[in-house]
Amino acid sequence: MPQVTDVIPSAGNPLDVRSDVPQLFVDEVMVGGSRGLWRTLHPGRKLDRPVLVPDRPWEGRRVYVYGTVHPDPESGLFRMWYLTR
Repeated sequence: MPQVTDVIPSAGNPLDVRSDVPQLFVDEVMVGGSRGLWRTLHPGRKLDRPVLVPDRPWEGRRVYVYGTVHPDPESGLFRMWYLTR
């Protein structure tokens, strides 16, 4: 799993961003320059249904999307950690 120091390039060392994977830039931490550009923020959209629904006995009545998602190197799938009550 990459550490923060592995992701943020140091001065003079550009980060190699893959062009075949979508990238999300929420700030200018990994942007070296932006002359002639402007930021456009789009409002969030609410879905008509929950993204996660409790379907396991230990999840109780609610699932909270407060957690993290990491790739599992063994299976190649993504694993999600989240809260329930």
